[in-house]
Amino acid sequence: MQERYSGDIHDFFKLNFLEFMSHGLEEKIGLNWYLVKPELIGNSEVKKKDGEKRNFLKSQEFIKINPDLIEELKPFKNMKNRRIKKFSTNPKFNNFLKFYNSSLPLQHRRRWFYRSLIFFKDLKTIFLDPDNGISFKEKGKKNIKYLNLSELHQYYTNGKTVTFTQFQSFNTHYKIYIKKILMILEKNGLKSHYPIIRNRTGPNTFYITVGNIKNNKYEFLIKSYAQKFDRVELVML
Repeated sequence: MQERYSGDIHDFFKLNFLEFMSHGLEEKIGLNWYLVKPELIGNSEVKKKDGEKRNFLKSQEFIKINPDLIEELKPFKNMKNRRIKKFSTNPKFNNFLKFYNSSLPLQHRRRWFYRSLIFFKDLKTIFLDPDNGISFKEKGKKNIKYLNLSELHQYYTNGKTVTFTQFQSFNTHYKIYIKKILMILEKNGLKSHYPIIRNRTGPNTFYITVGNIKNNKYEFLIKSYAQKFDRVELVML
């Protein structure tokens, strides 16, 4: 996640999902942004012009899905308002989320991560929002844009139900891509007992959930969410 993306189409899907899940679970959900400062990656990252998909704010299709959320996201159309602090102090969002706003460092990443474990120690459910999803091989500066397998494993062994964002691959059919991810997760002792959400936007995103104790209510809510909202579907593997 980068601040310039605040309030974009992917935030709409994410917040709509988390609001629904939180109300169903009757508990707050922890949101770790995996916040990245683009200048840490390099000049090519800084120059990117993505994050401007804001036409959904005036689309009746999206207004119908969650009109209150649309209103809360409208201020972020202005680039000056795209600050995580402004986002995470929003009263509506704080009703159902607890935000970990610390940005990812290039060094001492392990320290940053352990602080998140302490921050979320009283919560059962966590949502992770890395820029690109999970990585099993990325190294160097670009690794900062990914969720690391070891970090997911730490949440898992701490008894959390963890959902993370995964962006689609442009080189592989999404079902083959998801199967590969699930296979690697299971090989590393991370089981997904839950349906996978596919958000139909450009690019598609997937919500993949793992947990060492199956939460039947969480599974039921995921299925209910997919049935309730347009542009959302379950991945049938």
